[in-house]
Amino acid sequence: MKKQAQSKLQNLNIHIIKINMDKKELLGYLGMILVVGSFLFNPATGEPFFHIINLSGAIVSMIYALLIKSKPVFYMNVCITVFDILHLSGVHFAPF
Repeated sequence: MKKQAQSKLQNLNIHIIKINMDKKELLGYLGMILVVGSFLFNPATGEPFFHIINLSGAIVSMIYALLIKSKPVFYMNVCITVFDILHLSGVHFAPF
């Protein structure tokens, strides 16, 4: 009985170790959730929620990109950040 309990506890510890992520990866997932979650808001309504959440996700993703040394991810999020800041400060542009 005691060996079974130890075996179950050991299996539980193995599963917990597999679920653990490092802090960089958690930061990446947080940025992804914020950017994707921002699309739940409609930017056409004029409410700034979309751009605020999208901006915060882009900033988190920029930090993540710096930590993992990924230039394309960093530059993409710089562009998103600039567009969101311009929109929030009242500069609206329509390329078409």
